[in-house]
Amino acid sequence: LEGEDLPLVARLEMRKLAADLQEKVKQASKAKAAAGRDLAVAKAREIAEKTTAQLIIAELPEAGTDRTALLAAMDAIRARHPESGIMLIGIDEAEDKLAIVAKVSDALIKRGLKAGDWVRVASEACGGKGGGKPDSAQGGGSGARRAGVVADTAGEFARSAIKA
Repeated sequence: LEGEDLPLVARLEMRKLAADLQEKVKQASKAKAAAGRDLAVAKAREIAEKTTAQLIIAELPEAGTDRTALLAAMDAIRARHPESGIMLIGIDEAEDKLAIVAKVSDALIKRGLKAGDWVRVASEACGGKGGGKPDSAQGGGSGARRAGVVADTAGEFARSAIKA
């Protein structure tokens, strides 16, 4: 049957059912995002407690490619390590994508590490793009399995960029 062949009351009921289903999907999506953010922040706190490194590069599959979750996790690490350079790599296996965020302290910027350059190089390692300001940047790419290569590339770049 075509939509016009249905009585008006039936069409209105179907629209209401569709709207209700869309709302349920939206709520489920929000709940999933909140759970991912909470897991990512918990993992970030764990990372922050275990490290004393000047450069912190971590893969966070818990965040997926949700930049809000990655930035919340970033804040958790920066709270304990404000003078560090931090890069977080979010991994979404289902979509086969990566999201990358980085923040760099003023002290490290003065020594040669800029977040925009750091993220650009890391994003290029997974066929993506990225960039930003010296203190903060974002990027991403494809190939979730390449997260380790991205992390290694980012580490090499950061160590070579920092002048003693």
